[in-house]
Amino acid sequence: FWVAANNKWNPFNPESSLQSTIDWFANPDWGLGLPFPELMAYMAWGAEYFGAILLLLGLAVRWVSIPLMITMLVAAFSVHWKNGWQAINGIEFAATYFVMLLALFFIGAGRYISIDYWLAKRYMANEVHHVDS
Repeated sequence: FWVAANNKWNPFNPESSLQSTIDWFANPDWGLGLPFPELMAYMAWGAEYFGAILLLLGLAVRWVSIPLMITMLVAAFSVHWKNGWQAINGIEFAATYFVMLLALFFIGAGRYISIDYWLAKRYMANEVHHVDS
């Protein structure tokens, strides 16, 4: 997701711009012809950029999985569907990422190396202590 986001726009590179993605989202002849291309480009970039950071940290993993799954569905059906199941340009990557995100949505970030785990451990322990009091 980090690579996909930075291919759309790298905010730390002054020569980078989201405009080419907006143009591609907007143009029905050589692009996707999507409605609200500027909004869609920023939403796709934001989901991928901030989603990558949150997944790496293991923070709000279940919540961030939702917009990323939506991004994968949009990518699969609007961009890659016509190429079939091919790994490079087809829907294989989008489908694989969707399944992985779906698993994260249901099982969460995991133990010991995610912020979600440590937050839950700390605050659930406090909840149990307050209930017992």
